[in-house]
Formats: sequence, C-alpha cells, structure tokens
Amino acid sequence: MIKKKCQKIMNKALHLSMQIASMAAKRMTKIAVRKQISHPLIKVKTEVNLRPKASPPTMNNRNL
Repeated sequence: MIKKKCQKIMNKALHLSMQIASMAAKRMTKIAVRKQISHPLIKVKTEVNLRPKASPPTMNNRNL
C-alpha cells in the first residue's frame, strides 16, 4: 500500500518536472529568437522555428 502511494507521488513529481523543463525550453527558444543567441542546443530549435517565415536567402546560407 505504502509502496503504491510512493510510486504515485514519484510519477507525479516526474511529470511535473518534465512539464517545467519543456516550459523552460520553450521560454529559452523565445528569448533566443529575440536576442539571436547562438547556443548550440537552442540554435537547432530556433532554426526550425524560423524556417517557415520568409527570410532573406543570405541568412539561410549562413545557417547551412
């Protein structure tokens, strides 16, 4: 009985931490887009986010 309760609490904590991590990642990408930070992890996400928008060809060449 106690073991099951602990498992439930652990699962909930893990789920919450995952949510917080994803929220932080989204926030970081938004800030990175604004400031144009060239952080290796963020860069990949921002490039994917910026692709659909019409951007000048020179920027695409620089990223590739």
